[in-house]
Amino acid sequence: MEYITLIHKNKRILAALFQVEGEMINVVVKRPDLIKTGDSFDCLIEGDTIGATVLKKDQNNLYLFVPYFKIEKFHSRRRSIRCRIHSTGEIYPYSDASFKYDITVIDISLNGIGFISEVSVDLNIHYILHFYLETKFVSCVISIKNKSKIENGFRYGCEINELKDKSLFYLRKYLLKTQLEKI
Repeated sequence: MEYITLIHKNKRILAALFQVEGEMINVVVKRPDLIKTGDSFDCLIEGDTIGATVLKKDQNNLYLFVPYFKIEKFHSRRRSIRCRIHSTGEIYPYSDASFKYDITVIDISLNGIGFISEVSVDLNIHYILHFYLETKFVSCVISIKNKSKIENGFRYGCEINELKDKSLFYLRKYLLKTQLEKI
């Protein structure tokens, strides 16, 4: 088991690192009574100090929010949370907005998107994707990495190549909210 140190009110608390998923880290502590939901503190992780906030407590489990861009050492082993959704949208080639295709986004993560479409589109070129995440408009540049034939069309797996700050904020908020609802 790997351990990290939580520094809270000038006290050091040893925590067992249980799971890293998306922007949430699940740690296990012996004395959860020392920490409250909403508390902010520093974490010592592999020699680096980063800020974290307690989102939820469940017995000895603490669920910490650590912004994605703050944990460089975890990027290679952190699993991007993928959530199922159902949202209509459209894509069009990056270089030509006159060819728009209706799609349905079926899953999403910080790194990629899955969608289905009745039409066949080309792989490995850049597209603009527009869709709604709950009530928020999201726009991003994607490249389609895989395609499979399904009943009534095709299923596509895409990498997100570019995401504006506002769309990134909506996506991060949605993914974190979905994670917390599953706990």
